[in-house]
Amino acid sequence: MLCVDRYVGLIRRGHPFTGKAVTLKQYVSFSHVIPYAVVSHRSRVDDWLLRQQVVPSIVHRCMSYISAVGVLQSTNHMMVLPLRVAEFIAKGFDLRVVSLPGDFTPFELCYLTHPNAEFDPAKQWLKSAIFEVARDCFRDLEPAP
Repeated sequence: MLCVDRYVGLIRRGHPFTGKAVTLKQYVSFSHVIPYAVVSHRSRVDDWLLRQQVVPSIVHRCMSYISAVGVLQSTNHMMVLPLRVAEFIAKGFDLRVVSLPGDFTPFELCYLTHPNAEFDPAKQWLKSAIFEVARDCFRDLEPAP
């Protein structure tokens, strides 16, 4: 695992919700934009929501975070994404970050590779380079085990 981050909500600055954190009930009341190219597989967020026995209203599916930003800027929808990504996007697009319920599932950025790569020196080097960059980029986040 490269890092662990927390999920947050991203909404437009003029959104009717003015708080800094949402409760589960408030979260479910929002309409949501989902920024995934592949939407057939459940995410860890979906699994967490299932355990809470709630289903949010998904009104728009986008192919990327950036395409979802255009939807957020002109609607009262919410998008859930890792804090580090949300902060970066919020600065450039006049959006704001809201905290989700405290026990919301964490985001884990993992490194996956085919077992055959285990013995390839070039791929071993690439893996170590990726982990080194991740340590530098995510040093203020929860350390990966």
